Amino acid sequence: MYKEIKHIKIYKVKGILLLFTLLFYNLTAINSQVFTGSNGPIVDFVDEPYHTLYSATVKDLPISIDNNFGLEKICIHLRHKRTRDLKIELMSPNGETVWLTNRNKSTLHYGYFDTCFKQNGFNGEIIEDSPSFKGEFSPEGRLEFINNGQNPNGTWYLLITDLEEKVVGSLIDWSITFSNNPAKIIEGNCSETNVIDCLPKGHQDVSFTPDLIISPSLSRDHIEYFGSDDTTNIYNNQIRLAVAMANIGSGPFEIEGSGIWECGEEEVEQHSVCNDGSAPRQQVIQKIYARQNDTLAKIDNPAGYLYFDNKPGHNHYHVDDWVTFSLLKKCWWSRNPSKWKVIGTSNKISYCLFDNKICTSANEYCQSDGVTYSEENLTNFGFGKYNSCNSALQGISVGGIDYYGKFYEGQFINLPADMKPGTYYIHINVDPLNLYRESNENNNSVLIKVKFEIQDNRLKMIVIDDKA
Repeated sequence: MYKEIKHIKIYKVKGILLLFTLLFYNLTAINSQVFTGSNGPIVDFVDEPYHTLYSATVKDLPISIDNNFGLEKICIHLRHKRTRDLKIELMSPNGETVWLTNRNKSTLHYGYFDTCFKQNGFNGEIIEDSPSFKGEFSPEGRLEFINNGQNPNGTWYLLITDLEEKVVGSLIDWSITFSNNPAKIIEGNCSETNVIDCLPKGHQDVSFTPDLIISPSLSRDHIEYFGSDDTTNIYNNQIRLAVAMANIGSGPFEIEGSGIWECGEEEVEQHSVCNDGSAPRQQVIQKIYARQNDTLAKIDNPAGYLYFDNKPGHNHYHVDDWVTFSLLKKCWWSRNPSKWKVIGTSNKISYCLFDNKICTSANEYCQSDGVTYSEENLTNFGFGKYNSCNSALQGISVGGIDYYGKFYEGQFINLPADMKPGTYYIHINVDPLNLYRESNENNNSVLIKVKFEIQDNRLKMIVIDDKA
């Protein structure tokens, strides 16, 4: 159920209108226009998430937004003492959504005060757990996907979902800015319509295979331990952790639904409920892009399954058997982590696959075997675009990152109540059943060294920037 808070107020910043003639066409260049939206209370979680919609009417803009003129930034001002409860999205008139911030900040925090979201925010990424959210940040999703040629005129919404009970807040104000300096879609030479320019160039037949890695820095920097005395009484004896997967291969990681839905061995309708109360699974086909006779081909690779995940904050389709994470104690007699002693494990191994970050030389998120991957050295960077979690199509583009924050559902390792001091390793592994085809099958995991020690009569965890 969606609640719309009305009383829309629109404020337009006076733009500079330049009229000129080019090849007998009159073109209009608008410097910027700002629209402000409605405000009001943020409805608290009660038994289930509540989605509060705040609307803003956008009008008198060009009928298409793209790399030349389009969405530039969104600014919000809200009060809430536990921002980790909140998932905040922007929704365009045609129903497309983009994540702005999703359950960020672990400690007591009083809201987003004068927080702006822009493609390359001056203050860095919103997920970096900044001491203050005041300033301009890169959002958790990709704003450029909104500038896809759609008509911006109509009703836009700020969608705030409260995902944890007992703390309430209020949206003070928000605004959306359009300008001729928009969030820009990456236009690489390689695409579905221009396969000849995909690297390696030429007319020879070649496959463009994905290669998934775990981003070590994004994962290492977003780990938090909650001991037996956790005052929230929610995360006791847990390690909360983020997982970020990047595609550094030469082709997109793409899956398509087969249309075959199953409960066990029985084929059923998509929206059925299995006898055990679970959702049916759909077989998926991994699509490997290839150049064959100077045309684009897609090679089918039968893979795993996906299903509808109805947990708070999701309500979309997740790929099953996708990620595992565990806490291990290293055994002196083996270098193989699969042989080490398991101290704690996760209970979540399904993810939605889509782009909400990208590998750049500025963020250095994508590293493997001592090499940092970005737009400068990734073959066919930007090939593929995936911005939703539906049952028919999901994926991660070349250079794309699929990021799951530490306060998303299931992002934890359960620990024993009598956890002992010592040195341990967090092990994160993507595609643990090896169901999907990649150019390198040996770089799908990462080990993060941590140390538990007693400080001030309490057990604390320290993340060590060190290789196993």
